[in-house]
Parts: sequence; structure tokens; C-alpha cells
Amino acid sequence: MEIKVNFIYKDKIIQILGKSDEEMSSVLGKLVSKLNPEANINDYAYYYKNEEISVESTLAKNLKDSSEAIYVKRKVKFCKCPECKCNDCIVNLSNYLCSFYGCKYYKDKAHEVVTVYDNYKAKQTINFSEIMCQAPGCHKNLENDENDFYKCLDCSKREKISKYYCFNCKKKHKNSHTFIKYDEKHYYCDNHLQPYEKTCLTCEKDLCKICEEEHFDHKIATHSEMTTDIESLKASLNKIKDHIETLDEVIDNIKYHLDETKRIYERYYNISLDILKKYETFNQKLKNYRILRTIRNLNFSNKQIICDLEKIINNDNLQTKCSIIIDAYQKKEDFYKGVKSASIKDIEKESNDNWYEEILKNRKIKIKKSKDDKDFLKMKGIQFIPKKK
Repeated sequence: MEIKVNFIYKDKIIQILGKSDEEMSSVLGKLVSKLNPEANINDYAYYYKNEEISVESTLAKNLKDSSEAIYVKRKVKFCKCPECKCNDCIVNLSNYLCSFYGCKYYKDKAHEVVTVYDNYKAKQTINFSEIMCQAPGCHKNLENDENDFYKCLDCSKREKISKYYCFNCKKKHKNSHTFIKYDEKHYYCDNHLQPYEKTCLTCEKDLCKICEEEHFDHKIATHSEMTTDIESLKASLNKIKDHIETLDEVIDNIKYHLDETKRIYERYYNISLDILKKYETFNQKLKNYRILRTIRNLNFSNKQIICDLEKIINNDNLQTKCSIIIDAYQKKEDFYKGVKSASIKDIEKESNDNWYEEILKNRKIKIKKSKDDKDFLKMKGIQFIPKKK
């Protein structure tokens, strides 16, 4: 059966025709082609009755009432520094708090924010109208123009301020200048206009090919070496999701207003999933220290959340269960009421030295495995022929 779907984007109603058994990705593809032919469905978030809908099911499963509209919002494609207009930062979810730090443009305390999980979405909001085309006489911005915006690396370097241009003004700009899409701006070197390939863990600074020469004798690792196992993180997040569902059975047996405790864990799961989705969608090719550190931080905060959930679920003592749940709930309430305050110092942060030691260890394992493979082939009388580069 054919359905007329109303999408609302920036107060505009856009009608798309679809069939009830049609894949949601197909319906959204029709919508996005109207909004911006250069974009894809992952560039936007879609909400039905204030809940984000799944793009991996059918139209009928997502839209229960065709008279209701689906709201569309442009996605923020990086982990945003809450104190900046559009700079990225590191996110850490340890200790039941959401911490933002490591903004490369500011090192002072003003750009270190610690809050509860509930405030994550608010801290990730960008006012796209503030990202304006800087060509003389052009009044376009990211809010009123659906086409991609571009950063001119040459102009930004010369004037020491980010210079953005809309699609049409970019075409009129100097052909010799280097342009990158707005969403890729965090992954290029401001000095040498090259993509980042490595990170100096001593300085916590991303490096392009040319930058590396300035960090002689420092602890340098490639982005591929620094990349956390995403499948393992997915598995641990799935485990958290399973534990959250089991937590329902525990909380149901406890009298008192404890539903908020479950919501804390759900907030953690949703924020972590959002961070992973950003990484998988937008960082397969381009990476930097802040996104890699944010992803690695999930290793530790995931373990903490899993451990605390298992303490609740697996404990046979009802009084101990209640104590753990109330403690988690109370930490959040104390923070809200101002009874307790927190800073970046209260967050468990892994040193770059430990990270680098792990990288060095994995390097040795790879080298040993490569040698063992060659020795095995030699023992079998098989000649080892290295692949041509």
C-alpha cells in the first residue's frame, strides 16, 4: 500500500511517497536527494514522536500513523567541544559523568566540561546559522543552504581564522587554493594543508607527513595503530544493552523511585552508540587524536559500566543490590543539586604512556607473527614471495 509521508525539516514540510513494506533507507534516500543530492541518509537524524527511528527496517514499522510527521535534523558529525562554535574534543564517560576535554584550540579550564549523561545531546548542538559563507556579499550559511560548505585551507592559514565558503562561492574562488568539506576540517593540518596520518602521544598533537619531522624522538604512532577494536566495543555495548534489559527485572522488585538509575545506563549506552556511529560513519578514512582517544576511552568506561551492572544483576543480597542502585542514582542527584561538583581531575584518564606501550607491544607481536609465518613456509619448503607495493 502506498503511503504519503510528511517530513518536517526547518519548518518546511516535504512529502515523499513510499510503500508500507518499503525499506526505510529507500524512503529516506528519496528525501535526502531533495534536500541535498551530494548528501546521504547518514548526514541527518530522523525522529518520530521524539524517538529516533531505525533506518534498517520498513516504513510501516517506523510510521504507525501516516498522519504524523517525521522530523529531520542535520547531524553533528564529530564530538563537539561544548564551549566552541564547531571544534571537536575528547569525550570520556567514566564515573557516571560525561566529560569533554582536549579541545586543541584551548588548553585552559574553560574548555573542560563535566556534566551528567542527560546533557550530552544539548552539549552536542551546533547553531549552523553561525557557520557563514565569507565571500563578500554572500548571505548563505549552513542553516539556510542545503549544499555542502567548504573550508579554504590556504585562506585560513594566511588569515589565522577558519574561512568557509558555500558551494557556489567556492567555484569562484582561486583554483590554486586547497578546499576541504566543512565536515572534514578536523582531519587536516592547518600548517601544511595535508591530512593527518599519525599522532605524537608526547605532545597529544596530530601530525601530517611534514609535521613528523618536528617531533623527532617523541612517542609517535600511526592512526591505524591507535584505532580501538570497534567490533569489540560493539560487543561490549551489546552486553551493556542486555544487562540494561536484565536490570528491569531487578528494579521491578525494589520499591522506591529507582527508574532513574536505569535511565543513567541508557544514557550511557545511547551516548556511546552515538560516538561509535559518528566514528563508523565519518571516520573510516580521516582520523585524529581526539576521536581516537574518545573511542579508546570507551574501552575503560564500558568496562566500568558492565562491572557495575553485573554487581547489581548477579548479587544475591537484595540490600546490596539496593545500595548499589541508590548510590548510582544519588551520584547523579547530588551533581544536579550542586551537593557535589566535579572537574576533569575527577575523571579516570589513561596516560598516553600506557597507550604507547600497548602500541609497541602490538608492533612486536605483528613482527613476530610475520617472522613465524615466514619460518613455517620455509619449513614446508614454500618460498615466501613478498607482495609488491
